[in-house]
Amino acid sequence: FSELSEGAGPRLLAAERALGHPVPLLPDIGRAHYVLALGGEQEGSGWGPLVRGRAHSEWLAHSRRTKGTKLVVAGPRATDFARDATQHLAIRPGSEPFLLLGMLVAVVKGGWHDPQFVRDYTRSWDALGDALAPWSVERCAARCGVDAAAISGVALKFSRAAMAVAVPDGSTFSSAHASLAAWAWMTLHTVTANTLRPGGL
Repeated sequence: FSELSEGAGPRLLAAERALGHPVPLLPDIGRAHYVLALGGEQEGSGWGPLVRGRAHSEWLAHSRRTKGTKLVVAGPRATDFARDATQHLAIRPGSEPFLLLGMLVAVVKGGWHDPQFVRDYTRSWDALGDALAPWSVERCAARCGVDAAAISGVALKFSRAAMAVAVPDGSTFSSAHASLAAWAWMTLHTVTANTLRPGGL
């Protein structure tokens, strides 16, 4: 047993399927311009599997002060961390997989992806569209208990930011839909050109 049993397994599986190797991708919070904190418990319970300590909190605070980094917390509780954020998206407990899926749907169907990155560094773009066809932002929003416009708004800002990253907390990839969450998390970063780059994943 190791801390991989705390939810990092689905992340490694998604990375292996996407990149060919189960590399533990970590969020580059200190350089990001837009940070989506999933679950919202990072301040109290740490910054997720494989990300320990409080340095990320200090880096994020410095980034918000010096370059106006936007922080969105998506979680059910109005914690101090959520109240201090630029925006708090009060989703239902355990619905992070559908928030990520809804954001991915909004980016792909809205044409908000990075076409050059997708063309040069990915394949199976058409297959992604087919996989997302049964889903809509509205369907995902209903699972999350928030308005579809809120998910679309966060997705648009995430895709338009110079560098953006979605940061899971310890429970994000521990639900019955953990593999879906990890796949949507990985794919969202990739289609917005935030995979394997500074300020991203």
